Amino acid sequence: MSVRDIVMLVRGVPRRRGGAVRELGARIQDALGEALSPDSAALSVLAGGGVVTIRGEVRSLDQISRASRVIDGFGGATEIVNLVRLRGTAIGDETR
Repeated sequence: MSVRDIVMLVRGVPRRRGGAVRELGARIQDALGEALSPDSAALSVLAGGGVVTIRGEVRSLDQISRASRVIDGFGGATEIVNLVRLRGTAIGDETR
């Protein structure tokens, strides 16, 4: 399933009662889970105060690109902050 298909599917499914921002955050989290599974567990989606913030680390640039396409698919009146970044290598973990 393409990222666009995932976003369109999740956007149309009511998930939770509550505020529009929390609903949007839940839908983004569902779409990221579909697009990035199992790495979506490393991402957190926080919704409140009129802003949805996605933060965390993924293993590849391709996953950053997929996450960004999912997040961009939910653009609208609510501010969405994308803080997804590439997982860094800890000091001493470099392969030689």
